[in-house]
Amino acid sequence: MPPKPVPTPATLGPDAAQYEEDAVHGVYEAIAPHFSRTRYKPWPLINTFLSSLPAGSFGLDTGAGNGKYLPSITAAGSTAIALDRSQGLLNIASGMGGVGCVRADICDVPWRAGLFDFAISVAAIHHLSTPERRENAVRALLRSLGENARFFIYVWAWEQGPESKRKMGSRAGGDVVQDVLVPWVVKPGPGKQGAGKGKKGRRKGGERGDRGEGGQREEGGDGGKTEEDGAGEEDEEADKVYHRYYHLFVEGELRALVEAAARSEGFALDGQGRYLGVVREGWEADNWWIEGEVGRR
Repeated sequence: MPPKPVPTPATLGPDAAQYEEDAVHGVYEAIAPHFSRTRYKPWPLINTFLSSLPAGSFGLDTGAGNGKYLPSITAAGSTAIALDRSQGLLNIASGMGGVGCVRADICDVPWRAGLFDFAISVAAIHHLSTPERRENAVRALLRSLGENARFFIYVWAWEQGPESKRKMGSRAGGDVVQDVLVPWVVKPGPGKQGAGKGKKGRRKGGERGDRGEGGQREEGGDGGKTEEDGAGEEDEEADKVYHRYYHLFVEGELRALVEAAARSEGFALDGQGRYLGVVREGWEADNWWIEGEVGRR
């Protein structure tokens, strides 16, 4: 059995948009059904945030993927629009609730400013390959929020706990390596027999991916299998490996990013007027997160 692929340092290209098209968007279009089968469990920290919102709130899930948080939003008495670049994942999200799905970049604002009462961005901003793109994504989120609105942002961390299986952060020559390519392995379907094994040698379809955004293993992740076909892979004997780009955030980086974006959008971080405040922040299961609010004083 070949060794399991591991994350490797990423070499960024000169054209950020093209790089992300190749190393993020194109990959998610290719693996959308497999990825979605491993991303179905909402993480408690985000559910707690959603359940704390006033009933009737209207929100934005930016970088929504397969829309797995839309049922939680509905259960909390609110509703939301899902935004993502992957049409394959949005096709799945369209059946998860909410009031609509929008295909767009998370740096875009395809609606009037100040439309939403809340916004969440879960495991999405870390796919942007430059500091400017990451700041623009947070600026777009903030610009979409109205008065007395709240937000929650969640990204993968470079700092990993002792029980982590990600093994993504590394040091090269004493430097922290934050930009990595993370493998996603799609197993072949059951239509191909293993050499000399006959029918009993057939491999079940499935997929093997990374851990969920909460750092815990979900169904199908990290070597899990399903009984479903590996779509389009029946005639291939070898696993097919895709590589997705991630920027791993270090301690303090997410807050600094949010504050820089807030200043660029004209928010004050203290004092009177239009303000942004950090309600709480932390590290959880190999991820950094931040909860904040915007309004006027």
